[in-house]
Amino acid sequence: MKIDIKYTTAISAGLLMSFFIPWIRWSIFKYCGYQLPPIINTLYFTGKLTIGEFQSYSIAIFLYLIPIFCVLSLVRDMTGFRLIPVVTEFVAGLVLTGAFYYYIARYDREFIGHLSIGYYLTVGLSVLGLLVGIVQAKLASRAA
Repeated sequence: MKIDIKYTTAISAGLLMSFFIPWIRWSIFKYCGYQLPPIINTLYFTGKLTIGEFQSYSIAIFLYLIPIFCVLSLVRDMTGFRLIPVVTEFVAGLVLTGAFYYYIARYDREFIGHLSIGYYLTVGLSVLGLLVGIVQAKLASRAA
């Protein structure tokens, strides 16, 4: 069993950490990525967050896929077991932060100004990880 540590391993670790850094800075409150699904769920059920007929709370739970895929990716890289594809956590990061931005922007455009460093790190590391993962895959296929 070969340990396969690549640049994507470090980026996955950074993406995992960015999930626990505040994504939203609102007044004196700071909310991390892991706190967002229950907060969105509460806002939805209290009527403070209504986005047409769409149930936004059902999408919010998918935010947890980011750290889950990061942990699986780190396990994959450290043990050599191929549990998930290489760029899964980065695709999840981009898709879910994009969906989060889209639905929050539809609700309140001024709220977007409250996005914090954790959100931007998640987006940036997802883009970087996706690009590095694609380059690594191309280099590996040429070497084979």
